[in-house]
Formats: sequence, structure tokens, C-alpha cells
Amino acid sequence: MFFLLTGLQWFYLPKLEVLTKPVDTHVFQQWRAIVQNRAFLRFALFSAAYGVLFHQLYLSVPAFIQSQHQTAGLLGSVFTITALIGVVLQLPASLWVQRSLGMPRAIGFGLAGMGTSYLMMNWLGHWPVLATIMQAVLFSLGSILCYPLFSARLPHYAQSGQMGSYYGFYASFGGCVALLSNLMIGSLLGAAGSVPSVWIWYGLAVCGVGAGWLLYRQLNQEILTEDAFSKLQNE
Repeated sequence: MFFLLTGLQWFYLPKLEVLTKPVDTHVFQQWRAIVQNRAFLRFALFSAAYGVLFHQLYLSVPAFIQSQHQTAGLLGSVFTITALIGVVLQLPASLWVQRSLGMPRAIGFGLAGMGTSYLMMNWLGHWPVLATIMQAVLFSLGSILCYPLFSARLPHYAQSGQMGSYYGFYASFGGCVALLSNLMIGSLLGAAGSVPSVWIWYGLAVCGVGAGWLLYRQLNQEILTEDAFSKLQNE
């Protein structure tokens, strides 16, 4: 299948025409430029919250389901719900963001929704099935709002000819943050079958709401500045 897709893309996609010779920049110079780009570093740090929240579908949520003595079918329902919402509502959500909501608010609301979805495990803890389903629904609605926008915004920070380095740093940094958060949360979950601490759910909520608010502020200010600069150039 992968060879077939590769062949189709090779045959149908247009060839890249290089109009200008790319600037030969040493890898260490690229990384130094990335580290000095404070706006991008803030964006990468706040956006890493998405990975932290997403990976808890595979760590904290299964631990909660097991602690409530529920079957594995409930966990399967979580992934079914997230997949269905992604397939059915991703395009309408993206159109809504493009037409009225805007990128800053979409990312802010999306991360906040993902984070607060974990509060269902505490607020609806006496009804574990309802809590798990509500968490999956709220999480998925938040995810479809913000996830496509991270990749769409990242090129605004990259310098000419260094897009790959920026994407690589972004992915590597997000992966490291997700790994460290999994190790920390995993140590807080305790023994298998034990009820997860409520502080895990509140911590995830703070992570989502905090990162969403900070990204909203940053992106809103950046986009306003870009629009003002564009108007000055057109005058």
C-alpha cells in the first residue's frame, strides 16, 4: 500500500521548480537561529501541551477504567468516539475556524476543552461509563479545533530554507515533553488497579487551560501585528 501511494504521488504531483539557489546554512547555525527565536520557542512550549493531553488517552484513561473495574470495551469506545468525531466533524470545525472563530481562539478553546475533559473523571466519578464517554467527547471536540492549526502556524516562525529544521525541533521538543509528562504522571498513578489521584485530573485541566490561554494571547498579538504591518505596506 505504501509503495502504491508513493508511486501515485511520484507520478501525479508536479515537479518542484527551484527558482533560487537555497542558502547553504550549517546545521549548528540553523539550531542557533531556532534557539534565538523566542516567539517560536514559546509557541513550541505551549503547543507541547497537546501531546501531554493526548497521550493520557493511553495512560491515565485506561488506568481510570481499570480502577473502576470496567471492561476493555469501554476503552475501545473512547477510541471509537474520538475517531468518529474526527472523521465527521473535522471539516465543519475547520471551516468554522476559518470563517468566524479564528486561529487564536480556536487553539485556546481547543486546548482548554481537551484539558477540562479530564475533570469528568472526578466530577462524574460515581458514573464511570458516563465520565469516560463525556471525557472522550469533550476531548475530541477540543482536538479537532486546535490540532490542524499548529502545523498551519509553525511556518510563520521559520526562516527561509529552514522549514525542516523548525519542524524537526518542534516534533522533537514535543516528544520529549510528552515523554517526561508520561513518566511523571505514571509515577503518580500508583499500583495497577488503584484509583488515580484527583490531582492528576486537575493538573491536566490546568495544563490545557493555561497553555490555551497563553497561546491565545501570543497568537492574537502576533496576528494583529502582522495585519497592521500588512496594511502599512499596502498604503
